[in-house]
Amino acid sequence: METNLSLKDIFEHAKGEAIIYKKDDFVCFSPEPFVTIKDGFIHTFPMKGTINAALPKAKERLLGDPKEFSESAMMLDLMRNDLGAISTDVKVESFRYIQKVAQLYQTSSHISAKLKKGISFDEIFSSLLPAGSITGTPKHETMRIIKECEREPRGFYTGVFIYFDGVVCQSFVMIRFVKERKERAGGLYFFSGGGITVMSEAKKEYDELIQKVYFPF
Repeated sequence: METNLSLKDIFEHAKGEAIIYKKDDFVCFSPEPFVTIKDGFIHTFPMKGTINAALPKAKERLLGDPKEFSESAMMLDLMRNDLGAISTDVKVESFRYIQKVAQLYQTSSHISAKLKKGISFDEIFSSLLPAGSITGTPKHETMRIIKECEREPRGFYTGVFIYFDGVVCQSFVMIRFVKERKERAGGLYFFSGGGITVMSEAKKEYDELIQKVYFPF
């Protein structure tokens, strides 16, 4: 992607669930909530499954794709298990509901739970991070594979941004990420990725990766 916009320009015009700007470093316009904590309850919203919204019968194709269904189901189990370590009464509120994000349809799920008494934010996020929708499952093994295969550290990309106003704690997965790369003679670099499973088709995964490269203006 080529642009004459600066990071600040992108930040000022972008739309998203959360828009994060770090001066002279990166801007992120995340469409994916991680966890929300309020009134002793925790909610998480793993996002898995993407399709071009302009395709014929795009919603039906997304919901009917066996690979996307399997990926969402695995993520649901992972996040239920992660929440079980810090909470009780873990419930699936919704499985695979569709959202439109820019030119894409994406499926997410909603899981809620009651936090254990006296548990701190530090304990919560230490237990849940990194986000399961980024690592995949089993988490420790996929993290090992990511470290082995990727050429450079991700930095803030695919991390989690946390905002607490004293009442509600909100956090977001830092995807849809544009970074300034001074060490590469300047310019902006868009970071993008996708979930790979044994059911993946290389061409479809590449097309999905490219579809996620956009500015939400």
